[in-house]
Amino acid sequence: GSNSSFISGTTMHNFLESTFGCVFRFGIYSDLLGYAKPNEAFFNKIIKSCGVAADNILHVGDDAIGDLQGARSAGMRGALVGRSEDIQEAVYDAV
Repeated sequence: GSNSSFISGTTMHNFLESTFGCVFRFGIYSDLLGYAKPNEAFFNKIIKSCGVAADNILHVGDDAIGDLQGARSAGMRGALVGRSEDIQEAVYDAV
C-alpha cells in the first residue's frame, strides 16, 4: 500500500507492473482508496484483499507511524526498511 503524495496510484501500479510483472497480487494506493496510512481502514482493505488473517500479513514500509504502528494497530505484523538511524529509534519507541 502506498501513501505517496507525489506519484499517483495509477502511475505507481503501472511502474510496478512494467518493472516486476505479476509479482504483486494487488496494490492499494491512498489517492485511489480515499484514505491513507495509518488509518485503520487502509489496513483493513489490505487484510480483505489478502484473504488471510491479519496476523499472517507482514506489512513492510519506511515510516514508523504510518507503516509500523498502522499495521500493528490493525493486527498485522510490521517491519521497517530504509533509514537505519530512524528505524532503530522508531523500533525502540514502538516496542
